[in-house]
Amino acid sequence: MKQPLSNFPRGFYLTLLSSRDRQEFMNSQLKDLGISTINPLISPRFKAAQDVVTGKYAYQLDDGTKGCVVSHLKALKLCLERYSDPYFFICEDDFRVCHSLSLFIKLERVGQCRTAAVLAGRQSSPASPALFFHLDTY
Repeated sequence: MKQPLSNFPRGFYLTLLSSRDRQEFMNSQLKDLGISTINPLISPRFKAAQDVVTGKYAYQLDDGTKGCVVSHLKALKLCLERYSDPYFFICEDDFRVCHSLSLFIKLERVGQCRTAAVLAGRQSSPASPALFFHLDTY
């Protein structure tokens, strides 16, 4: 095992109930890195869930996109309800940690009192970065 990543933020990785192979990979990767603060948020496919997505453009979203949006919102809601930490880590089950991870940070306003720092590796897709949510108190 490599040097444990101390003080790693708490949070979730998002995964489907049917994605056992991805869950095993994520659990193994997190264990190898010494990260014990990230847990799976396991969801059924959108059609099997009781979730409802509404809005002006909801009809344009396919069920996979709706399920993805709902999962991210559920993870953020759980973090806000369970933890008083200043930030959280939320990623999907295909997130890979590289040994030579080169990070960039982009700060964005989220609502009136939340700032999100989007972190992604040099080889990561900008469409699928990991997110750290930093809660400001101003």
